[in-house]
Amino acid sequence: MKQVIIKPLITEKTYKLYKDNRIVTFIVDRSSTKKNIAYHFNKIYGINPKSVRVVSSRKENTGLVTKNGRLLGRTHNRIKYKKAYINIGENKLEIFENIG
Repeated sequence: MKQVIIKPLITEKTYKLYKDNRIVTFIVDRSSTKKNIAYHFNKIYGINPKSVRVVSSRKENTGLVTKNGRLLGRTHNRIKYKKAYINIGENKLEIFENIG
């Protein structure tokens, strides 16, 4: 079974999002969907999320030099992982509470 939620992403920006809006940020698998993320978040933390937003902006250079099976002189970028912004409403999450 693959791991959908990989780890929490804790930076100054994500901590401010948590304090102001109760939105937590996690790094998730690149093939996961919003429903899949919400289900596994509820299963792990016992909190039913109000909403889930997914951003896939992190990329890695895989070194592939093919396009449609033909060799080219360019490399191909592939999404390494996604970030999920999960709104937990009025609930609290201990991972983000113990930071400040």
